[in-house]
Amino acid sequence: MDRGRPLKPLEVSGSTREELESLSRSLSLPAGLVSRAEIVLLCANGLDNKAVAEEVGTSRQTVGKWRERFRTQGLMGLYDERRPGKPRSIEDDEVMVLLRKTLDTEPPDGSTHWSCRSMADDLDVHLVVDNYSTHKHVKVKRWLADRPRYHIHFTPTYSSWINQVEIWVTSLPKRPSGAARS
Repeated sequence: MDRGRPLKPLEVSGSTREELESLSRSLSLPAGLVSRAEIVLLCANGLDNKAVAEEVGTSRQTVGKWRERFRTQGLMGLYDERRPGKPRSIEDDEVMVLLRKTLDTEPPDGSTHWSCRSMADDLDVHLVVDNYSTHKHVKVKRWLADRPRYHIHFTPTYSSWINQVEIWVTSLPKRPSGAARS
């Protein structure tokens, strides 16, 4: 005899089932998303949470969570939600600029596609360094001259470098959060 609350029906349309099947077969999507799609498909086939949990190798609570999330939110409920913690340091528009550059341009070295290294080499870099005389050496000056995207910031000799980094970071222009950008 079954115990607990009766399961609410899980209705899956034909097109949604096709999408779930595609997600569950994917080799390139995050494993969690693939597993969630498989859970929902098994639930939609009439299996209870215990049977799905055994089939997928997870807990009944996890199956119940994704069953209910799909029932209330549909496919979008299977994707990860934002998590608590430190906010991202890179804004969505900056990510999009980088993606556009990756897709629409070719690396200056003639490669067929960008690598992480070549993309990083093409971006501006700000270096905060101690005001020691190393930067005055001929080899260092030549290296910096060949790399105009490098911006060097020196700490005063009389102060702590970490304080200077904090001061420099706070002097960067603040973008209004949530403001529309063109």
